[in-house]
Amino acid sequence: MAEPEYDVFISHASADKPGCVELLADRLRREGIRVWYDDFSLGWGDSISTSIAKGLTTSRYGIVILSRSFLREAGSRHELRGLWQREIHVGKTILPILHDITLDEVRAFDPSLADLRAMDTSTTALDQIIATTLRFLKGEHTNGHAPPPDLLDVHRLADLSRLGREEVLKRLERYGTAARLNPGNGEVVMGLALIYLSLRRFPEAIEKFASAVELFPASGKAHLYYALSLMKARKPKTLSLTEARQILQALETATSLEPREGLCDLLSVIIKEGYFRMNGLRVPPPAIERHRQLVGEKRVDGDELAAFRDLSVVHDQTLLNVLMG
Repeated sequence: MAEPEYDVFISHASADKPGCVELLADRLRREGIRVWYDDFSLGWGDSISTSIAKGLTTSRYGIVILSRSFLREAGSRHELRGLWQREIHVGKTILPILHDITLDEVRAFDPSLADLRAMDTSTTALDQIIATTLRFLKGEHTNGHAPPPDLLDVHRLADLSRLGREEVLKRLERYGTAARLNPGNGEVVMGLALIYLSLRRFPEAIEKFASAVELFPASGKAHLYYALSLMKARKPKTLSLTEARQILQALETATSLEPREGLCDLLSVIIKEGYFRMNGLRVPPPAIERHRQLVGEKRVDGDELAAFRDLSVVHDQTLLNVLMG
């Protein structure tokens, strides 16, 4: 028998694609698993039915994401029948995953499916499901594929500045699903917080950055973004004393962890100048002029600076000249 072209075929409903299915397919392929997944395997002008048929017949296993949407889609049921035929003639083929559905609902649809041992996203984190799948498939694949697109691609505020609102909202849905399926995943929480911040949904951003700080206490970026979210795109003078102190504390922590990050000093100037000095309060050390000097000496990413300027109130033209020069 010829060597199968793919290690696994992913059968799913279109409605389940954002989040669960996308993340599963992305992670498996990044680990070198040969995945037949429509977004990876269908090219412009390809026959969808022919390509799916080929994927079904040339894959070693079929992961079936069983959901209410899956049971309603005729195309999904057709794929399942093809996998059942392989199960009958070849042996173990179907690897079922329950997603937003109960075993009783699956049993009512197809009793034979309910007889298969399945993993369930409601009781098992997606990371654990992926790890189990990888252990099952490892050693039966080859590498050599081009890197797939990064589905969790928000690592800094500038990653969102270049996107339109519709694309940002797509990432909000994707990261929201990832956060539900991967509770405690710091990178997912950080990405979700950045998306909320970009959308100016400040209460959610503050909550998520607070969680990111707990999950990544040694990340200067997490503390820096937390400080920016606490500013809520307001004029610093309108902050409360508690908020201003909280922001400075986050910036001091960020500076200690990222001593070469000039944006920490930028925000320190904004808070000390715009809140403490403007309200006639004693300016906490180090002095504002010291921060100005450090901004000119440290690293400032131009793209990040532009994103920060969109979310903060900077009136000091001299400072802006230093930053943009």
